[in-house]
Amino acid sequence: MTRSKNFGVTADVGTSQLTIHLLDLENQNLLAQCVLRNPQSPFGLDVVSRVKHAVASENNARNLSELVRGGVLRGVQSAGQDAGVALGDIQSMVVVGNTVMHHLFYDLPVDDLLKPPYEIKTANALDKHTGDLGISLSDRAMCYSPPLIGSFVGCDAIAVVLASGLMSSTETTVVADVGTNTEIMIGHKGNLLITSAASGPAFEGMSLDCGMPADEGAISAVQIDTTSYRPRVDIIGRGRPMGICGTGAVAALSALLDSSLLNSEGSLARHIESTWLSGRGDVVHYILVQATDSGTGRPIFISQIDVRMMQQSKGAIFAAIELLVDNASISASAVERFLLTGAFGSDLNISDAIKIGLFPQFQNARVDQILGGASSGADMILLNPELRDAASDIARNTVYVDLMDNSEFEFRFSKAQLFPGSQ
Repeated sequence: MTRSKNFGVTADVGTSQLTIHLLDLENQNLLAQCVLRNPQSPFGLDVVSRVKHAVASENNARNLSELVRGGVLRGVQSAGQDAGVALGDIQSMVVVGNTVMHHLFYDLPVDDLLKPPYEIKTANALDKHTGDLGISLSDRAMCYSPPLIGSFVGCDAIAVVLASGLMSSTETTVVADVGTNTEIMIGHKGNLLITSAASGPAFEGMSLDCGMPADEGAISAVQIDTTSYRPRVDIIGRGRPMGICGTGAVAALSALLDSSLLNSEGSLARHIESTWLSGRGDVVHYILVQATDSGTGRPIFISQIDVRMMQQSKGAIFAAIELLVDNASISASAVERFLLTGAFGSDLNISDAIKIGLFPQFQNARVDQILGGASSGADMILLNPELRDAASDIARNTVYVDLMDNSEFEFRFSKAQLFPGSQ
């Protein structure tokens, strides 16, 4: 067993996955991490589906709350076992998440998030006894969450702001925390603007026909021979390909555009005859791996339906960034730093992302990518409780740009679904 008796945990409660960190509070170091799928996922892959399920009945809402708390507890138990730390030695906890995940974790009503003006039950910081949440740690352990910023911008965004150093930076910086809900932040001359785009689960691989998380066997990069149309894929790990993750899907779109198998409106080429193009029924597929070469015994492909879904996701993210840049009264050329985080954003090939129109071209910006910005920010709060005051300041001084029922966003979104070249 570890000799120290002073430990803490953080939980980044994402729509798709839960990330648990176990830290030694005395030595201020990370001891173990556990990442697991959000157990609410069978009730919807996006936040709106979860809200609709929750408001259908009190039992549904209670069940979603119990599921996510149980998932966090399992993650804490797993991390504790890996580090040899007893749950009773865990003295404190910090939980961050988007507004819906936050409310469901704390068993707060989410009814008002379905209709204008999309009000939240509480935006205040919370500090609850972990035992009251069904998470049995030390008898004195409390669970803290920073304040929320807006209807669909939760305390995970505050954690990302802290981790990125956005408030103290003198550079004009755009931060994108890409996930099922994508938070966009701009720091400019001491001012902070923020918004949230409902980008959906496509780029986390969860909703694609052959999608999967970025685990062993996932296709993570794609190139296509422009003469034979034969694909060359990179996979995570050493086994056979099992599916395609979000970064692989972006690379596949980029390669399909380069090979003229995909046009700027997002239609796969029906007129080209190739063993790599299949027209099953009315839906065209581009085959990345034939059934005989895959680890599942089935072909791995990108379908026309997948392309349409990714067009909506990338359009929402692009339009949200573009609109926020305009609201900050700056030009794209004024951006000096572009920071990507989130499980998807931290590993993304930036040139592929720009080619498909996922992000604007910030020609003068330095591009940085960090893994798990929300978890890192939560760790900072856990290790330095004085940052709770800074979190409150961020929530109080941030300008929230609401995209719900925003006609300017809808106009930009409709244009941004096209691939570059026809916008």
